[in-house]
Amino acid sequence: MRIAATADLHFSPQSYAKLKDQFERVRDEADVLVVAGDLTNYGQPNEMEPLLNVLVRLRLPTVVVLGNHDYESGLEEELCRMMVNGGIKVLDGTAYERDGIGFAGTKGFVGGFGRGMLTAFGERQIKDFVRASIDEALKLERAMSQLRATKRVVLVHYSPIAETVQGARVIALATLGLRNMYSKREIKKMEDVKGLKVRVQATPTEDTMFPAYGAQTVHMPFGSVYTSLQTGVMDFGENAVNVYLINKHYEVAPVLSMTEHEANNAIVWISDKLWQSLSAEQKQWVMTAARDVSLQAPKRVFELERAAAVKLEKVGVKIVTDVDKAGFQKIADPYLDKLTKDLGPHADKIKTLIRAID
Repeated sequence: MRIAATADLHFSPQSYAKLKDQFERVRDEADVLVVAGDLTNYGQPNEMEPLLNVLVRLRLPTVVVLGNHDYESGLEEELCRMMVNGGIKVLDGTAYERDGIGFAGTKGFVGGFGRGMLTAFGERQIKDFVRASIDEALKLERAMSQLRATKRVVLVHYSPIAETVQGARVIALATLGLRNMYSKREIKKMEDVKGLKVRVQATPTEDTMFPAYGAQTVHMPFGSVYTSLQTGVMDFGENAVNVYLINKHYEVAPVLSMTEHEANNAIVWISDKLWQSLSAEQKQWVMTAARDVSLQAPKRVFELERAAAVKLEKVGVKIVTDVDKAGFQKIADPYLDKLTKDLGPHADKIKTLIRAID
Protein backbone atom coordinates (compact mmCIF):
# COMPACT_ATOMS: atom_id res chain seq x y z
CA MET A 1 0.00 0.00 0.00
CA ARG A 2 1.29 3.46 -0.94
CA ILE A 3 0.41 6.00 1.75
CA ALA A 4 0.62 9.76 1.19
CA ALA A 5 0.85 11.69 4.47
CA THR A 6 0.55 15.39 5.22
CA ALA A 7 -0.59 17.80 7.94
CA ASP A 8 -1.14 21.48 8.69
CA LEU A 9 -2.95 22.29 5.46
CA HIS A 10 -4.63 25.39 6.96
CA PHE A 11 -6.67 25.21 3.79
CA SER A 12 -8.34 28.15 2.10
CA PRO A 13 -9.54 28.65 -1.48
CA GLN A 14 -6.55 30.97 -1.97
CA SER A 15 -4.08 28.28 -0.90
CA TYR A 16 -5.41 25.65 -3.28
CA ALA A 17 -3.25 26.87 -6.18
CA LYS A 18 -0.13 26.18 -4.11
CA LEU A 19 -1.35 22.71 -3.14
CA LYS A 20 -2.80 21.73 -6.52
CA ASP A 21 0.33 19.98 -7.84
CA GLN A 22 0.76 18.04 -4.60
CA PHE A 23 -2.84 16.86 -4.63
CA GLU A 24 -2.47 15.72 -8.23
CA ARG A 25 0.62 13.71 -7.30
CA VAL A 26 -1.30 12.11 -4.44
CA ARG A 27 -4.05 11.07 -6.82
CA ASP A 28 -1.55 9.52 -9.24
CA GLU A 29 0.91 7.94 -6.83
CA ALA A 30 -0.89 6.96 -3.61
CA ASP A 31 -3.46 4.39 -2.54
CA VAL A 32 -4.45 6.16 0.71
CA LEU A 33 -4.14 9.76 1.91
CA VAL A 34 -3.73 10.56 5.61
CA VAL A 35 -3.94 14.10 7.02
CA ALA A 36 -2.67 14.67 10.56
CA GLY A 37 -4.74 17.66 11.63
CA ASP A 38 -5.07 21.41 11.11
CA LEU A 39 -7.05 20.96 7.94
CA THR A 40 -8.47 24.47 8.44
CA ASN A 41 -7.20 27.75 9.84
CA TYR A 42 -10.00 28.64 12.26
CA GLY A 43 -12.20 25.55 12.32
CA GLN A 44 -14.94 27.14 10.22
CA PRO A 45 -17.31 25.12 7.97
CA ASN A 46 -16.77 27.62 5.14
CA GLU A 47 -13.08 26.65 5.24
CA MET A 48 -13.84 22.94 5.31
CA GLU A 49 -16.28 22.99 2.39
CA PRO A 50 -13.77 23.83 -0.39
CA LEU A 51 -11.21 21.43 1.09
CA LEU A 52 -13.80 18.69 1.20
CA ASN A 53 -14.59 19.27 -2.46
CA VAL A 54 -10.89 18.82 -3.26
CA LEU A 55 -10.54 15.66 -1.18
CA VAL A 56 -13.66 14.05 -2.61
CA ARG A 57 -12.46 14.71 -6.16
CA LEU A 58 -9.25 12.78 -5.43
CA ARG A 59 -11.33 9.59 -5.25
CA LEU A 60 -8.86 8.16 -2.74
CA PRO A 61 -9.56 6.63 0.68
CA THR A 62 -8.72 9.47 3.06
CA VAL A 63 -8.06 9.18 6.80
CA VAL A 64 -7.78 12.27 9.02
CA VAL A 65 -7.55 13.50 12.58
CA LEU A 66 -8.33 17.04 13.69
CA GLY A 67 -5.76 19.53 14.94
CA ASN A 68 -5.95 22.41 17.38
CA HIS A 69 -6.80 24.90 14.60
CA ASP A 70 -9.82 22.78 13.70
CA TYR A 71 -11.08 23.25 17.28
CA GLU A 72 -10.65 27.03 17.30
CA SER A 73 -14.28 27.98 16.65
CA GLY A 74 -15.87 25.21 18.72
CA LEU A 75 -17.40 23.66 15.59
CA GLU A 76 -15.28 20.51 15.45
CA GLU A 77 -18.32 18.22 15.58
CA GLU A 78 -19.84 19.93 12.54
CA LEU A 79 -16.54 19.64 10.67
CA CYS A 80 -16.46 15.92 11.47
CA ARG A 81 -20.03 15.46 10.23
CA MET A 82 -19.18 17.22 6.98
CA MET A 83 -16.19 14.96 6.38
CA VAL A 84 -17.98 11.75 7.33
CA ASN A 85 -20.85 12.65 4.99
CA GLY A 86 -18.24 13.18 2.27
CA GLY A 87 -16.78 9.73 2.79
CA ILE A 88 -13.73 10.83 4.78
CA LYS A 89 -12.66 8.57 7.66
CA VAL A 90 -12.23 10.73 10.78
CA LEU A 91 -10.36 9.13 13.68
CA ASP A 92 -10.89 10.33 17.25
CA GLY A 93 -9.82 7.52 19.52
CA THR A 94 -11.05 5.12 16.85
CA ALA A 95 -9.53 2.71 14.35
CA TYR A 96 -9.88 1.77 10.70
CA GLU A 97 -8.50 -1.14 8.66
CA ARG A 98 -7.98 -1.34 4.93
CA ASP A 99 -6.21 -3.99 2.87
CA GLY A 100 -4.42 -5.43 5.88
CA ILE A 101 -3.22 -2.05 7.22
CA GLY A 102 -4.58 -0.67 10.48
CA PHE A 103 -4.99 3.03 11.17
CA ALA A 104 -5.45 4.35 14.72
CA GLY A 105 -5.73 8.04 15.51
CA THR A 106 -6.70 10.93 17.72
CA LYS A 107 -5.86 14.62 17.94
CA GLY A 108 -3.49 14.23 20.86
CA PHE A 109 -2.51 17.03 23.20
CA VAL A 110 0.50 18.84 24.67
CA GLY A 111 2.20 17.80 27.89
CA GLY A 112 5.90 17.32 27.25
CA PHE A 113 8.29 14.39 27.51
CA GLY A 114 10.71 13.12 30.16
CA ARG A 115 12.05 15.88 32.40
CA GLY A 116 9.93 18.40 30.56
CA MET A 117 6.66 16.55 31.15
CA LEU A 118 3.99 18.45 33.05
CA THR A 119 2.61 16.63 36.11
CA ALA A 120 -0.81 16.89 37.73
CA PHE A 121 0.36 18.81 40.77
CA GLY A 122 -0.71 22.16 42.12
CA GLU A 123 -3.47 24.35 40.73
CA ARG A 124 -6.74 22.94 39.43
CA GLN A 125 -6.05 24.42 36.00
CA ILE A 126 -2.80 22.46 35.69
CA LYS A 127 -4.51 19.25 36.79
CA ASP A 128 -7.25 19.80 34.19
CA PHE A 129 -4.58 20.42 31.55
CA VAL A 130 -2.71 17.22 32.40
CA ARG A 131 -5.99 15.27 32.50
CA ALA A 132 -6.77 16.38 28.94
CA SER A 133 -3.36 15.09 27.85
CA ILE A 134 -3.86 11.77 29.60
CA ASP A 135 -7.35 11.38 28.14
CA GLU A 136 -5.98 11.78 24.61
CA ALA A 137 -3.25 9.21 25.30
CA LEU A 138 -5.87 6.75 26.56
CA LYS A 139 -8.00 7.35 23.47
CA LEU A 140 -5.05 6.40 21.28
CA GLU A 141 -4.36 3.31 23.37
CA ARG A 142 -8.02 2.29 23.00
CA ALA A 143 -7.88 2.82 19.24
CA MET A 144 -4.75 0.67 18.96
CA SER A 145 -6.43 -2.13 20.89
CA GLN A 146 -9.23 -2.25 18.30
CA LEU A 147 -6.86 -3.16 15.47
CA ARG A 148 -6.31 -6.73 14.31
CA ALA A 149 -3.84 -5.87 11.57
CA THR A 150 -0.15 -6.37 12.41
CA LYS A 151 0.92 -3.48 10.18
CA ARG A 152 -0.28 -0.27 11.81
CA VAL A 153 -0.24 3.45 11.18
CA VAL A 154 -0.72 5.82 14.13
CA LEU A 155 -2.12 9.22 13.22
CA VAL A 156 -1.96 12.17 15.67
CA HIS A 157 -1.62 15.91 15.34
CA TYR A 158 0.68 16.42 18.33
CA SER A 159 4.04 14.62 18.67
CA PRO A 160 3.30 11.18 20.14
CA ILE A 161 6.83 10.23 21.29
CA ALA A 162 9.95 12.12 22.36
CA GLU A 163 11.88 10.94 19.30
CA THR A 164 9.65 13.00 17.03
CA VAL A 165 11.04 16.21 18.51
CA GLN A 166 14.66 15.11 18.58
CA GLY A 167 17.21 15.61 15.83
CA ALA A 168 16.11 19.19 15.16
CA ARG A 169 18.21 22.32 15.23
CA VAL A 170 17.22 25.92 15.82
CA ILE A 171 18.22 28.20 12.95
CA ALA A 172 16.33 31.41 13.75
CA LEU A 173 14.48 33.20 16.50
CA ALA A 174 11.65 35.62 15.80
CA THR A 175 8.90 37.31 17.75
CA LEU A 176 5.20 37.80 17.25
CA GLY A 177 5.14 40.81 19.56
CA LEU A 178 3.94 41.40 23.11
CA ARG A 179 0.52 40.60 24.52
CA ASN A 180 -1.58 43.30 26.18
CA MET A 181 -4.93 43.43 27.94
CA TYR A 182 -8.06 45.07 26.56
CA SER A 183 -11.46 45.73 28.08
CA LYS A 184 -14.14 48.35 28.63
CA ARG A 185 -12.07 49.68 31.53
CA GLU A 186 -8.47 50.70 32.17
CA ILE A 187 -6.03 48.19 33.63
CA LYS A 188 -3.20 50.14 35.25
CA LYS A 189 -2.14 47.74 37.98
CA MET A 190 -2.43 44.08 38.86
CA GLU A 191 -5.26 44.72 41.32
CA ASP A 192 -7.41 45.97 38.42
CA VAL A 193 -7.84 42.41 37.07
CA LYS A 194 -8.76 40.83 40.40
CA GLY A 195 -11.94 38.79 40.03
CA LEU A 196 -12.30 39.58 36.33
CA LYS A 197 -12.85 36.87 33.73
CA VAL A 198 -10.30 36.56 30.91
CA ARG A 199 -10.12 34.25 27.91
CA VAL A 200 -6.76 32.48 27.79
CA GLN A 201 -5.10 29.91 25.60
CA ALA A 202 -5.11 26.43 27.13
CA THR A 203 -1.45 26.50 28.18
CA PRO A 204 0.11 25.75 31.58
CA THR A 205 1.69 29.22 31.65
CA GLU A 206 -1.51 31.23 31.16
CA ASP A 207 -3.58 28.85 33.27
CA THR A 208 -1.10 29.48 36.09
CA MET A 209 -0.26 33.17 35.71
CA PHE A 210 -3.68 34.78 35.36
CA PRO A 211 -5.11 33.16 38.51
CA ALA A 212 -1.90 34.29 40.24
CA TYR A 213 -2.77 37.84 39.15
CA GLY A 214 -6.22 37.33 40.67
CA ALA A 215 -8.19 36.89 37.43
CA GLN A 216 -10.53 34.04 36.51
CA THR A 217 -9.48 32.12 33.40
CA VAL A 218 -11.96 31.05 30.72
CA HIS A 219 -11.17 28.63 27.90
CA MET A 220 -13.12 29.31 24.74
CA PRO A 221 -12.56 29.34 20.97
CA PHE A 222 -10.86 32.51 19.78
CA GLY A 223 -13.80 33.11 17.45
CA SER A 224 -16.06 33.55 20.50
CA VAL A 225 -13.99 36.30 22.13
CA TYR A 226 -15.78 39.18 20.37
CA THR A 227 -19.30 38.19 21.46
CA SER A 228 -18.11 37.21 24.94
CA LEU A 229 -16.64 40.66 25.47
CA GLN A 230 -19.76 42.22 23.98
CA THR A 231 -22.19 40.35 26.26
CA GLY A 232 -20.07 40.43 29.42
CA VAL A 233 -19.40 36.70 29.52
CA MET A 234 -15.77 37.76 29.63
CA ASP A 235 -14.42 40.96 31.21
CA PHE A 236 -11.19 41.38 29.26
CA GLY A 237 -9.12 39.82 26.55
CA GLU A 238 -5.40 39.71 25.94
CA ASN A 239 -3.43 39.51 22.73
CA ALA A 240 -1.02 41.35 20.46
CA VAL A 241 -1.99 44.86 19.33
CA ASN A 242 -2.30 43.85 15.69
CA VAL A 243 -4.51 40.85 16.53
CA TYR A 244 -6.74 43.18 18.58
CA LEU A 245 -7.02 45.49 15.54
CA ILE A 246 -7.55 42.88 12.82
CA ASN A 247 -10.27 41.05 14.73
CA LYS A 248 -12.01 44.34 15.62
CA HIS A 249 -12.12 43.53 19.33
CA TYR A 250 -11.78 47.27 19.92
CA GLU A 251 -15.46 47.61 18.94
CA VAL A 252 -16.50 45.83 22.15
CA ALA A 253 -13.42 46.50 24.29
CA PRO A 254 -12.30 50.06 23.44
CA VAL A 255 -9.58 50.40 26.11
CA LEU A 256 -6.19 48.86 25.36
CA SER A 257 -3.86 48.66 28.38
CA MET A 258 -0.21 48.13 27.45
CA THR A 259 0.59 45.54 30.10
CA GLU A 260 3.08 43.69 27.89
CA HIS A 261 2.63 40.77 30.27
CA GLU A 262 3.71 38.05 27.86
CA ALA A 263 6.02 37.77 24.85
CA ASN A 264 5.01 35.77 21.78
CA ASN A 265 8.20 34.23 20.46
CA ALA A 266 8.67 31.96 17.47
CA ILE A 267 11.48 29.50 16.80
CA VAL A 268 12.39 28.30 13.31
CA TRP A 269 13.62 24.69 13.27
CA ILE A 270 15.09 22.39 10.66
CA SER A 271 15.31 18.62 11.03
CA ASP A 272 18.81 17.24 11.30
CA LYS A 273 17.97 14.70 8.61
CA LEU A 274 17.11 17.45 6.13
CA TRP A 275 20.09 19.54 7.22
CA GLN A 276 22.52 16.69 6.56
CA SER A 277 21.05 16.17 3.09
CA LEU A 278 21.95 19.73 2.04
CA SER A 279 25.15 20.69 0.28
CA ALA A 280 27.51 23.20 1.90
CA GLU A 281 26.24 25.87 -0.46
CA GLN A 282 22.59 25.09 0.33
CA LYS A 283 23.31 25.22 4.06
CA GLN A 284 24.79 28.67 3.55
CA TRP A 285 21.64 29.80 1.74
CA VAL A 286 19.46 28.52 4.59
CA MET A 287 21.56 30.15 7.31
CA THR A 288 21.68 33.46 5.43
CA ALA A 289 17.89 33.46 5.23
CA ALA A 290 17.66 32.41 8.89
CA ARG A 291 19.90 35.31 9.97
CA ASP A 292 17.67 37.67 8.03
CA VAL A 293 14.67 36.30 9.92
CA SER A 294 16.36 36.75 13.30
CA LEU A 295 17.47 40.29 12.48
CA GLN A 296 14.52 41.60 10.49
CA ALA A 297 11.43 39.83 11.86
CA PRO A 298 11.44 41.46 15.33
CA LYS A 299 11.91 44.91 13.81
CA ARG A 300 9.11 44.35 11.30
CA VAL A 301 6.77 42.98 13.96
CA PHE A 302 7.20 45.99 16.24
CA GLU A 303 6.79 48.34 13.29
CA LEU A 304 3.51 46.56 12.59
CA GLU A 305 2.47 46.91 16.25
CA ARG A 306 3.18 50.65 16.22
CA ALA A 307 1.25 51.10 12.98
CA ALA A 308 -1.68 49.17 14.47
CA ALA A 309 -1.66 51.43 17.54
CA VAL A 310 -1.88 54.52 15.32
CA LYS A 311 -4.88 53.06 13.49
CA LEU A 312 -6.56 52.18 16.77
CA GLU A 313 -6.19 55.70 18.12
CA LYS A 314 -7.76 57.05 14.94
CA VAL A 315 -10.90 54.96 15.52
CA GLY A 316 -11.17 56.16 19.11
CA VAL A 317 -9.44 53.46 21.14
CA LYS A 318 -7.99 54.65 24.44
CA ILE A 319 -4.45 53.32 24.83
CA VAL A 320 -3.25 53.20 28.44
CA THR A 321 0.54 53.33 28.70
CA ASP A 322 1.10 54.17 32.40
CA VAL A 323 0.75 50.56 33.57
CA ASP A 324 2.52 49.38 36.72
CA LYS A 325 4.26 46.39 35.13
CA ALA A 326 6.40 45.88 38.23
CA GLY A 327 3.38 44.55 40.11
CA PHE A 328 2.78 41.86 37.49
CA GLN A 329 6.49 41.06 37.37
CA LYS A 330 6.71 40.63 41.15
CA ILE A 331 4.05 37.91 40.98
CA ALA A 332 5.48 36.31 37.83
CA ASP A 333 9.13 36.06 38.92
CA PRO A 334 8.75 33.08 41.32
CA TYR A 335 6.85 31.17 38.65
CA LEU A 336 9.59 31.96 36.14
CA ASP A 337 12.16 30.60 38.58
CA LYS A 338 10.21 27.37 39.01
CA LEU A 339 9.64 26.95 35.28
CA THR A 340 13.30 27.42 34.38
CA LYS A 341 14.34 25.00 37.12
CA ASP A 342 12.04 22.36 35.62
CA LEU A 343 13.30 22.97 32.07
CA GLY A 344 17.02 22.82 32.88
CA PRO A 345 20.23 24.88 32.68
CA HIS A 346 19.64 26.33 29.19
CA ALA A 347 16.32 27.79 30.29
CA ASP A 348 18.05 29.26 33.34
CA LYS A 349 20.56 31.02 31.05
CA ILE A 350 17.70 32.50 29.04
CA LYS A 351 16.03 33.69 32.26
CA THR A 352 19.26 35.43 33.24
CA LEU A 353 19.42 37.19 29.89
CA ILE A 354 15.79 38.31 30.22
CA ARG A 355 16.38 39.78 33.66
CA ALA A 356 19.48 41.58 32.44
CA ILE A 357 17.35 43.67 30.07
CA ASP A 358 16.48 47.03 31.55
